[in-house]
Amino acid sequence: MTEGRPLRVVVLTQEDRFFIPRNVDLICREPGMDVREIAVLDARGSLDNMRGRLLRWFGPAALARLALRAGTLAAADVVQRATGGRVGGRPASLRAVARRHGIPFRIERDANAPAFLERLRGHAPDVVVSFSAPQVFRRELLGLPAKGCINLHCSLLPHYRGLLPSFWVLFHGEPRSGATVHLMDAEIDNGGILAQAEVDIRGFRTMTQVLDATKRRGGELMVETLRRLRAGGVEALPNPVDDGSYFTWPTDDQARAFRAKGLSLA
Repeated sequence: MTEGRPLRVVVLTQEDRFFIPRNVDLICREPGMDVREIAVLDARGSLDNMRGRLLRWFGPAALARLALRAGTLAAADVVQRATGGRVGGRPASLRAVARRHGIPFRIERDANAPAFLERLRGHAPDVVVSFSAPQVFRRELLGLPAKGCINLHCSLLPHYRGLLPSFWVLFHGEPRSGATVHLMDAEIDNGGILAQAEVDIRGFRTMTQVLDATKRRGGELMVETLRRLRAGGVEALPNPVDDGSYFTWPTDDQARAFRAKGLSLA
C-alpha cells in the first residue's frame, strides 16, 4: 500500500443510533479512505434484537430513558434526510452516514453468506472494519480483504473479552476500561492487538456513559490504525487471552446485583 492510493474499506456493523454512526462518519471523512460499502448485520445477536433481555435486566425506566434518547436522534435523522444532510449535526443513523458520503448501504442477515462474500470480492477491499458486528466471521470472510479484518472492542484486551464489557467493568468496579483495535480470527476478541488506549471510568454509573467514552476513543483509535495501515503496515502485538478474562450475557441474578449497586443501563 502506498500513500498514493486510497485504502479500500468495507464496514460491517449492527444497527445503532448512539455511537457507531459517529465512528463510521470519522472513517468516511478521513482523507485517503475509500469506504466502498456500509453493511448492517441484522443478526440474532445484535443489541437491537435483544430488547426483551434489556427490559428484563434493567427495567422499563432505564429502557424508557434509552428510548427517549433514540427518539431524539431519530428526529434528527428525519431533519437530515429532509435537508440532504445540511442540517442536524453529526449523522444520527448509519443510513444517514452512507447517504451523506454517497456510499452504498446494505442490510444483511449473514456476513458469511456466499452472495455477500461475492459482492465483497467485487469491492476488492484492503480491510474490513467491524464495529460490534454481531456474528463470528468464518475463514473465507477473514481471508478476503488484503490486510485482514479488524475489530474495535471496547475493553483493554485481553481483559473483558466477549459480550457487554460496559456491563462487566461496572459490575466489577473497575476504575478504567478502554478500547482495543485488533485483528480478527475465528475466535472472539482473539487476534493480535493493533492499537489500544485506556479510558478513565471512575464515577461512571451507567453503561451508556462507559459506551460513550470507550466508543468515542475507539473510533479515534480505529482511524489512527487505518492511517497506519495505509502508510505501510501495523505490527500486531500479542493478545495473551489465557492471561485475560471472557464474559458472556449476564444472568438475571447478575443483572439484579448490578442494579443493587446503583448501576443502570442509561
